[in-house]
Amino acid sequence: MKEIFIKVCRWALAITGLAAAASCDDGPIWGSVEYGTPHCDFQVKCRVTDAESGAAVKGVKLTLGYAFTYTDENGQEVDGFEPYADAVETSDGAFEMSGKIFISDSGYDELHVKLTDLDPAADGHYKDSIYVVPMVKIKDAEKGSHWNDGTYGADVTIEAEQVKSE
Repeated sequence: MKEIFIKVCRWALAITGLAAAASCDDGPIWGSVEYGTPHCDFQVKCRVTDAESGAAVKGVKLTLGYAFTYTDENGQEVDGFEPYADAVETSDGAFEMSGKIFISDSGYDELHVKLTDLDPAADGHYKDSIYVVPMVKIKDAEKGSHWNDGTYGADVTIEAEQVKSE
């Protein structure tokens, strides 16, 4: 009985060893191993104008990200913002942002842009606000890029509202 048990164990070990060796093979039978995270590339161009006058707004910062709401331990709803990238100001009131977005809860068809007034004393005092930017797929991913969903983009104008003094 002992000899039969040892033979079965040897067969099991041999099969396990062959399976382990074959699992590392990237041949046609097993395919290739892929490591990665679903993502897309993005390119966003924004112009920031004053909601009342339509003039270009200077002295603000735009941050691209994802806005969300959660309930804290006291049962209060709290707003949160997860930044993806800061915008780069290219000229008066014009911004460009590009990069990658990894696994978005809202999908890739919209992003959130947070406007922050860096110097409220100069150039008008604008409300810190979050705007929804609709995204459109502008380019498919390259062949063989299984994790990349392509390039999404937007070209939008954001109308910033000034804080009303009382």
